Amino acid sequence: MFSQLASSLRVALFTLLVCGGVYSLALLAFARGVVPDKADASLVRDAKGQVVGSSLVAQNFSSPKYFWPRPSAVNHDAAAAGGSNLSSASPKLRARALGSLSRLAMDAQWRKEQGA
Repeated sequence: MFSQLASSLRVALFTLLVCGGVYSLALLAFARGVVPDKADASLVRDAKGQVVGSSLVAQNFSSPKYFWPRPSAVNHDAAAAGGSNLSSASPKLRARALGSLSRLAMDAQWRKEQGA
């Protein structure tokens, strides 16, 4: 019985190392060779070379000419993306939805004025 347990643990450890370590590192090395900008989270840098965001995480645009991203609980901060986990009965969620609807009405008015 002990030999079966030992061999099961060896197989589990081997599988963990191969699937969790070797495969992940091989995939990362391949991605960095083929598409290096995407392998490193598609970081957006300013003129000084400092990271200011990611093209994969929504940015907070306020002008009506831009596409509206999904609401973000972390205000579109590329350092920490996540949901708010607000209930559908939450007053905060209702207020945020009403704010989005009023922005939508203003956006529609702006587009009408622009002739778009």
